[in-house]
This record gives sequence, structure tokens and C-alpha cells, in this order.
Amino acid sequence: MPRFRYSAFDERGALVEGDIDAAGPEAARALLFDRKLFPFATNPAGAAEEKWWQRDISFSAAMSGDDMALFTREFATLLSAELPLDVALASLAGQVGNRRQRKLAESLRDRVLGGSSLSDAMAAQLGVFPGYFTSIVRAGEAGGSLRGAFEQLAQFQERALEVRGKIRSALVYPAILLLMAVAAIGLILTVLVPTLVPLFKEQGASVPVFIGVLIGLQSFLAAYWVACLAGLAALSLLSIYAWRSESVRTALDRAVLGLPMIGALAAKTQTARLTRTMAALLKSGVPMLQALTIGRSVLTNRVFVRAMGGMIEQVNEGEPLRRAMTDAGIFPSVALRLISVGEESGRLDELLLRVAEMFEAQVQRQVDRLMGLMTPILTLGIGLLVGGLMMSVMNAILSINDLASK
Repeated sequence: MPRFRYSAFDERGALVEGDIDAAGPEAARALLFDRKLFPFATNPAGAAEEKWWQRDISFSAAMSGDDMALFTREFATLLSAELPLDVALASLAGQVGNRRQRKLAESLRDRVLGGSSLSDAMAAQLGVFPGYFTSIVRAGEAGGSLRGAFEQLAQFQERALEVRGKIRSALVYPAILLLMAVAAIGLILTVLVPTLVPLFKEQGASVPVFIGVLIGLQSFLAAYWVACLAGLAALSLLSIYAWRSESVRTALDRAVLGLPMIGALAAKTQTARLTRTMAALLKSGVPMLQALTIGRSVLTNRVFVRAMGGMIEQVNEGEPLRRAMTDAGIFPSVALRLISVGEESGRLDELLLRVAEMFEAQVQRQVDRLMGLMTPILTLGIGLLVGGLMMSVMNAILSINDLASK
């Protein structure tokens, strides 16, 4: 029977290490739980050290949305089993398969055992946990409901992942269409068209205008490819600089909001982000001003971010949230009405969540509708483009046949 090396905590929180014989890792953990031990690492005895190619490679401190949702859900499940906080973190470190998540859980456990609160331990992990995450955890600690805070965070992240996943899925087919069109056009221009020019020269005939333009463009790129690459690099650097400019980004975001259909879609997306985040924060007991400040950090449109600055000042001066949002002049009217009802009835967190769910559903429907319109339009446009190229090539081949028959 295989032997496993384990590290676990006993009921008093003391670290226990040793070996155990079991049919597999799950069976080993089950035996340890039977012994009133809480394992956080069960590895085959004599297992080789992790090789460099097995390590997770990442250039960012923050976890992906999928990893964060999984980490939060598993931790909420462990807390629901009423395990002590350090034991839950140790068990989480032993369960997750991702090396970065495992090291994160171990680091949090070490800080908690050193006397830090969980929210302080998370805040010390720079760039890993967003501001709203640590604020909800801190509010849960203050209210004695850490398990409820993590359950709420898990639901929040799973819903956000669901919305993003649906939008990405809707974009897959148009992206494939564009990729195949580019490949087909590239094949025609680089392989098929150049083979026709020698045939015209052999017959002593002039090359058709369209084919000549394509060949001239190809010759130009072949002769001045260094200058073209330099110009493309300069354009890319200029674009990056402009994208990092606050004024340029703000102007672009304002232009997006002014577009038909797209502008309303962007406004609903930003409103849903803000209201869902604030609903989670307010439900956990975070004060309004802090919830607004954290909510501003999740927005991506600079027009909304700037408007949030004025809203925070108004609320700080005693204005109700609905008045501050109305004065901003960028939020949908239906959201303002529901938030007004929420403030008057004392159920602001519930109505904010309802606004978020309503707009998320509307955004999903509009994206599906746009993708439904875009797919046939792209198909028709790509068909006309590729068909036009093929017709030009076929006409060139037919003209060669006419010359050869004379």
C-alpha cells in the first residue's frame, strides 16, 4: 500500500507531521480526519521536488478571475465546516493544485498564526486581492460573520465570471470568421496572385489593373519593409503613449458613451459593476463613503470614474446617493428610480443588487443580439471580399486562356 507524508494540525492547533499508509491521497486525508487531524499537505513519501517546468509562470501578482473564484469558493466551503481559521487556511493550502494559490494560502496562514487578522494578512499580499475583497472580509470580521462574507464574495465572483464567460463565448464565432478571412486573403495575395504575372509576361500582354495594384503593393512592401516596420513600431509606441494619457483615454471613453447602442451598453455595464460591488460592500456593513470609494476602483470608463469623484464629495457633504447619481448625469434613469426606492425603504443594498442583475441581463441580451446581427454581416462582407478577389483572379486566368488561344 502506498505511503504518504502528511502535515496536519491537531484539535489544539499544534503542527503534526508523519507518514501514513493509504490507498490514495483522498483516503489518506480521510484517515487523518478520523484521527482528529486536519491535513494541509499529503504527498507521496519520497516524492521528487517540483521541477522548474512544472511551476506556474506568471508576470502578475493578481490571480485570474477563475483562480480567485475557485480560491474563494473553496475557502468559504472550509469555513462553513466550522474549522478554525488557521486550520481552514492550512487545509486550503493542501487542497489547491495551483502552486501560486498554495503559496498564497500558506502565507496567509503564517500571518494569521503570527497574530494578524485575515483582512490585514490579505492586504499585505500586494496586488493579489482587490480593495472590495479585503473590505468585505474586514467587515465580516467586525460583524463576526466571516463565513457569510466569503460566501457573499464567492457568489459575487461566480456571477461576474458567468457574465464575462457569456460575452466571450458570443465573440468566439466572429473572431474565427475574421481569422479565416485573413488567412484566405493572405493565401490569395501571397501564393496565387504572384503566379499569374509570369503568364502575362510570356504572352506579352499587360497585367489587369487589380492584379497590377496587388503586385505593386507587394513589391513596395518587399523593397521598403524596413521603413514599414519602423513606421509600424513608431505608430505602436505613439498609440501606447496616447492610451496611457489620461486626457486621451477620457476623450475615447466619452466618445464610446456617445455611440448609438454601444454607448448605452457601456453605461449599463459600468452601472452594473458599480451597483453590484456597492451592494456587496453595504450588505457586509461597509460605510457608504468607503463603498463609493472602492466602487470607483472597479470602474474602467474614465467618464464614470471622474463622475464618482463628485458623487463622493456630495455624499460626504450629506447629500443622498440618488441625488449625487442624478447630478452626475450618466446613470440610466431606471437605476436612479430603484436606488431612490432603496434609500427611502432602507433596503439600498437589495435594490443595488437588483439594478446590477437587471443591467447584467440586459447587457447579455444586447450582446447576443449584436452578435446575432454581426455574424451574418461579417459572413456577407467576408464572402464579398474573398469572392471579389477570386473573381478577379479567375478573370485574369480566363484572359490568359484567351491570349493563349489567339
